[in-house]
Amino acid sequence: MKCRLCGKFFNVESSFMTLFAFPEICPICTNKYQPIVKQELIPINMGELNYIYIYDIPLNLEYRNYLDRHLKLIYIYLLSSKYDFDLIIFIDNNSIKDIEDWGNIVNEYERVVFFSLNYFDFSIYNFLY
Repeated sequence: MKCRLCGKFFNVESSFMTLFAFPEICPICTNKYQPIVKQELIPINMGELNYIYIYDIPLNLEYRNYLDRHLKLIYIYLLSSKYDFDLIIFIDNNSIKDIEDWGNIVNEYERVVFFSLNYFDFSIYNFLY
């Protein structure tokens, strides 16, 4: 079989589990891209900004297109959260370009959540100040 992420060929032991559903990615990529929900807390004007992401390694477009199925972990986390959020925003490579314009919108709310598949460093942007 050929891994959908790295493109290398790999073998899987035949078992009842792999009889009808073949794994799409190799064991190395399975371990490397294990989804783990991570969170940062950033103080803003009268509240806090929760930043939730899954991967802290850079992902190219092909990897993001395959791994975006793990965003459901963040959706489940947000639905089961004990906190009520005022504003929830999904961040991707296209929306991060316009983040400088979001300062007035974000500063009006107390509990804001940004979530993304891969990590973005918000310290280089000055939209919160």
